[in-house]
Amino acid sequence: MSRTGKIARLPKQIREQLNHRLQDGQPGPELVGWLNGLPEVSQLLAARFGARPVNEVNLTEWRQGGFLDWERHQEARALVCNVAERAQDLEWEAEGEAIADRLAALLATELTLYAETVLRETADPKERWNRLQAMLREVSRLRREDHRAARVAIERERWQSEVDQRQQEQLENERKLAKARVLTPVFAKAEANALAEVLGGDAEAKEVAAYVMEQQHDLKPGTLSKGPTPSKAKAQDAVPKKKQAKVKAKKRAASAARRRLRNRRRPAPSRTRTAVEETAAPATPPEPDLEPADQLEEAGAAQPPAGKTESPDPAPQEPPVEGPETRAN
Repeated sequence: MSRTGKIARLPKQIREQLNHRLQDGQPGPELVGWLNGLPEVSQLLAARFGARPVNEVNLTEWRQGGFLDWERHQEARALVCNVAERAQDLEWEAEGEAIADRLAALLATELTLYAETVLRETADPKERWNRLQAMLREVSRLRREDHRAARVAIERERWQSEVDQRQQEQLENERKLAKARVLTPVFAKAEANALAEVLGGDAEAKEVAAYVMEQQHDLKPGTLSKGPTPSKAKAQDAVPKKKQAKVKAKKRAASAARRRLRNRRRPAPSRTRTAVEETAAPATPPEPDLEPADQLEEAGAAQPPAGKTESPDPAPQEPPVEGPETRAN
């Protein structure tokens, strides 16, 4: 049961001193004056009880409640300490061996003496056999207990061996971790130097390489690098200029290839002619496809010879307009 009075809310050290004073028989008024004069008590009373001091009524309630609980607790502690001391003395006298094993050896000896006495004093074979059967059951029970104790001892040794092996493995793992904590920064520093040379070898490249090695080897930030995480712009500036130019050229070539591919896939614009447009527009015969040689001849005929003036071509005559009957034929 938890208590919520003035004295029950005092610190444990003050309550212990108060209980010892009550156990020694110190009068109540002296105890009340001693409690109210302590700074810790004054602070607690001002914070939780409106600065009302401890009086003799509070002390009487504590003497009838919390003090009795403390006395019972002290008796239980004394009993446990007494039992532990006696058990330790008996174990020391038994030289580390279980007392039950000593008792089992004593009972086995007494059973042996009793069997010899019975066999020596009994002459009737039938009665002798009956007594031997009774003793045989006791001997069998004793042997089973011996075997069980032996199995328990073997299992205890096996368990102790496993515990020792686990402790040894734990110590070995701790030793490896301590060794890794010492050597990892050294190897990471060497790898950071090599990476910095690849990135250009300047101060910013070294800073970027140090940050990368810290992340790769799970090192504390600042172990290799000098400052906070380098920005993306600094990391890009640490890359050699030739590599940046190659990357930009590849990006431009890829963009141009994508544009050409989109233009090739885009369909040519087509215009649907209506019946009125077909009627009004003259039908021009399609020009025949020319071979490369014919194209060259046509190009030569189109250019007039030097010193001669080309006469203007007569105006072309418009072909007759096709009507619906003509198209039907």
